[in-house]
Amino acid sequence: MMKKPNVIFASEGQGMGWSGICISIHKSYSDFAEFVRKHDSELSDYLIEIQSFIADLNPSIIIKPFHFKYLADNLQKKPS
Repeated sequence: MMKKPNVIFASEGQGMGWSGICISIHKSYSDFAEFVRKHDSELSDYLIEIQSFIADLNPSIIIKPFHFKYLADNLQKKPS
């Protein structure tokens, strides 16, 4: 995963029946599909099952936009 610049987070974890997470960003669905194919073949010895959740980064309605400023604002408000 370290050699894949579009993967912004990958970690072991637990919950909802899963033991890990990978968050990646893709320019198109075709790019995502190719990523999944390569990921499956490269890690087939380690993976039993994967599932995907796809989010449009330009939807017509955004409840809260993705931005790190929310974390920065929260950190600035905490006393030292």
